[in-house]
Amino acid sequence: MDGGTVDYSVLIVPADSPARTMADLRGKVFAFTDPMSNTGRTYPTYLVRQLGQTPETFFARTFFTYSHDDAIHAVADGLADGAAVDSLVYDFAVARDPALGE
Repeated sequence: MDGGTVDYSVLIVPADSPARTMADLRGKVFAFTDPMSNTGRTYPTYLVRQLGQTPETFFARTFFTYSHDDAIHAVADGLADGAAVDSLVYDFAVARDPALGE
């Protein structure tokens, strides 16, 4: 990706959120992208498991958007307190609409 061999998962929250790490999203609503996504499902699940929990016990509620773009919009629109998305999709979305990166 972009001349490299890896892509990254980016944890996103609303601009006014005090959350800075996955631990800060305990008890919140989280938007997963797709059940088969490494960046939008597998990696955030790994982070929650590192905290000794499962997504079902860690978050108040979770849902799938089935799209990285839709997960970004779910956070921007206040439907979710956080999401994890592919860094390339995030960068492209913010380039199209800088308000999403605020």
